Amino acid sequence: MTDALDAVIDAALQRALVSESEARQYFALAGVLDRIGRTAADDVRVGPLGASLLSTVSVHALADGDAETGLDVEAWTPGTEERRTEFVVAGALTALRRFDVDLDVVASQAGLSPARLDRYRESSPEERP
Repeated sequence: MTDALDAVIDAALQRALVSESEARQYFALAGVLDRIGRTAADDVRVGPLGASLLSTVSVHALADGDAETGLDVEAWTPGTEERRTEFVVAGALTALRRFDVDLDVVASQAGLSPARLDRYRESSPEERP
C-alpha cells in the first residue's frame, strides 16, 4: 500500500470510531480501500491523486441509493445483512489491526456484537500471523 492510500484509510477509520451516526459508512469505505490496497501488486504505487480517485469511486459504488443525496439510508442500518456488511466488517477488522482500540468499541460503532466481530477476526486470513 502507499502513504496516500493509508492516510485515507486511517482518516476513514478515525471518523468511524468517533461518529455518532455514520460509523458504518466510514468502516465500509475503509474496508473497501484496505482490500484494494492489499490486492494491489507490491510494485504498484498509488499517489495522492490515485488515492483520491479510488476513494471517489468507492464512495460512489457504496452509495447507490437516493438520487438526491446518493446515499441509501437503510443500507447503513446496524445489523442488516446486505452486501455492504462485509465491507463494514473489513473496515472494523482494519481498525483493530491498525489502532490500539478495544474490540467492544469497534463492534459497537460497526453495529455488530463483540462476539460476532471476534468470530470474523478469528476466521479472517488477514488477521492470522
